[in-house]
Amino acid sequence: MKKLIFKTVLPLLAVVLLAVACTKEENGNPPVGNTDNDFMLVKNSLGMTFAEAESIALGKGYVKSPDKDYVFTVNENGNTKRLWLYTNTYDSEEILKNVAMSVRSTDIGVLKTYFKKWVGEMQQNVDLSNVTHKKITIEHYGNNNREYSTVDALLSDFNQLTSVDEDFSAQVACVDRQSFSYNILLYGDMVTLQIINDRVDGGNDTIPFSDEIVGSDRDILLMRVDYLTCNYLGYTTFNIRDKISGDTIPFVSVYYPPSDFGYQKLYYRTADSANMLFHGDIIWMGCGMMRYPQPSSFVMGPSNLLNLPYPGQSGIANYNGTRHTTVTDETDLRNIWNTISVQSEFQWFYSRTAKKVSVYLYTPSVGVGNPADWYYLVFVEQQ
Repeated sequence: MKKLIFKTVLPLLAVVLLAVACTKEENGNPPVGNTDNDFMLVKNSLGMTFAEAESIALGKGYVKSPDKDYVFTVNENGNTKRLWLYTNTYDSEEILKNVAMSVRSTDIGVLKTYFKKWVGEMQQNVDLSNVTHKKITIEHYGNNNREYSTVDALLSDFNQLTSVDEDFSAQVACVDRQSFSYNILLYGDMVTLQIINDRVDGGNDTIPFSDEIVGSDRDILLMRVDYLTCNYLGYTTFNIRDKISGDTIPFVSVYYPPSDFGYQKLYYRTADSANMLFHGDIIWMGCGMMRYPQPSSFVMGPSNLLNLPYPGQSGIANYNGTRHTTVTDETDLRNIWNTISVQSEFQWFYSRTAKKVSVYLYTPSVGVGNPADWYYLVFVEQQ
């Protein structure tokens, strides 16, 4: 499959999981005029026009980059700090929905200073206890990956760092119910603060699209993604009985191997019809079909301009009902994520769950199977 480029501000941010949080301001919105620290400068630029945010940046001593109209720089204690104001067209009256700040340095002390500064400002302005997704990590890819329940626990280890390399990252990230995505990432020789909200319109930061989503009040969202192309094939929703808490959907599998004709049935918690999630034929030297939900129940929902940041494999539960269809390839998971995360129905359900997204590869044809028949099933439970 083609390797897709994750649609976020900086390529380095493609590795980051964002979790969910809410601001401490009484009405959910910080005052527009408060740009006293880096975090609030970035946050408050969202919802402004490009011209308004540019004026504030210039008033704070930032200088527009000569080769990039959307990049502004300022020298701070000998370090170059960059402010990135992203829109689709960069028209002066276009509303900003994606803003970032970054500092690049080979000095670990500089990177640590900015990382801790921005994390501290985030703690002051975001209620990290009121979240449904979060990931706070220090990682060395391939070994010594550590996930923390609190920011303070991460900072305790972070303070001990004396050097970093290209395989290292530290991150504190979250996405709130008003669709604000926050991320602070130290990766390689750069530290970045990014906040995204593709719903802002200059003051109304609530999610306005629930009436557009068929089935937005139901328990389970099921999406289909083509195996070969990663094209979106639509979604359906349905209710189940006796929901339970936890960090994963509690699948129960009933599997009959396809010596000729087999099937896969998936249930929620108990194997009864009220909790059926999926039933599909699996045929050796042939092609089965989905029995439940009915293929005719799948519809196409409205899509959005921006992907949600990829959560990493730890944010996805790979269900392996047939013992050979676990989806663990990083490129495949990123491609699936890029497809589903622009959909309004996915963003609606994902912002209302504490459980991991579940991915299952349905292979209705096996033996001399045709991958053109296959597709991914993506389950999200609304809580």
